[in-house]
Amino acid sequence: MIRSLAFVACGIAAPVVCADTIDAAFLGTQAGQNVRTVLSGNTRDVFSGQIVYSLTNGTGAASVLSGNYITYCSELTQVVNASTLGYEVFEIPASSFPNASPLNADRTQAVANLFAAYGDMAISTGDSAFASAFQITIWEIIYDFDPGMGMGSIDVGAGSLTVTNTDTSSLAPSISAYISAFAAAATTPGTQNALFSIRNGSAQDQIVLVPAPGSVALLGFSGLVAARRRR
Repeated sequence: MIRSLAFVACGIAAPVVCADTIDAAFLGTQAGQNVRTVLSGNTRDVFSGQIVYSLTNGTGAASVLSGNYITYCSELTQVVNASTLGYEVFEIPASSFPNASPLNADRTQAVANLFAAYGDMAISTGDSAFASAFQITIWEIIYDFDPGMGMGSIDVGAGSLTVTNTDTSSLAPSISAYISAFAAAATTPGTQNALFSIRNGSAQDQIVLVPAPGSVALLGFSGLVAARRRR
């Protein structure tokens, strides 16, 4: 397994605060669709929806993560990696997303609120519109949410991040309706089951929710999409 130097150095330098770690590998995607994002002027066509990762060898709080999990992306500047890599693991909302600046704490809390309201459904649904809208809302919160503006700041047509279909047409009404509901949830305090951010400096960071007891089983390989779609 590949581990970064930061992990190895944890026991050497006293001032270093060590995160828990886990090994993760991208397996494929499930419900969702491709969309076009423009982030601070940079245009990319990406998949928005459920991502599947294999998680093994978790340490500390991450030891509860073992098997195949539905995850959601928390950054748009890197791509998924099918190789097994070492990731640092941070609990959400206790630790802010590093790319949520400014308003890091507020944006991270808004993501936690969203998962508190809809997280279990987001990892169990087969509705592509739901899953795509959930992912888009996460991106909108991380890059654009402003608590002073409330849910009005979660707007796919304005701000640092804009999102359309890949042909630049507007998102389907069903997706827009879901985003509106999710935006309202993001501004409403709630308590979610264990929620983690897994981060690697050379691969796309992911959000992992531990399902509430009895809500959804871990994924078996039979549930994976055969054709993997890379970001």
